[in-house]
Amino acid sequence: AWMTSFGVIFALVIAVTKDLPDVEGDREGNVETFATRFGVARVSLAATLALVANYAQSIAWAYGPARGTFFRPALMVGSQAAMAALLIRGWLRARKASFTQEALKAFYRLIWLVFYLQYLLFPFA
Repeated sequence: AWMTSFGVIFALVIAVTKDLPDVEGDREGNVETFATRFGVARVSLAATLALVANYAQSIAWAYGPARGTFFRPALMVGSQAAMAALLIRGWLRARKASFTQEALKAFYRLIWLVFYLQYLLFPFA
């Protein structure tokens, strides 16, 4: 159940944020996306908060009914906190760069990086 809910939330965030780096092209082509409708700052912040909440629910699972059975709490807490911190740092960097196309590309790559790190971590957690 944990991996399913974690993966679904991540998939939704990836689907929404994939348009961030090309928001100008979407505007020029009159393509309506979350980024063109609500702005890259709001969409990227919402994505970051959703993923941070996703990591928080992972920590809750590690200390919930599955504790000691499926998860190593210390590893889960440390890894999930580190990945959440990376995402927050990535969003802050994008904001500091005024959400330029390059900054948004870097932010989107970071989302994929922590996604794949999670799958690499799963057998050990």
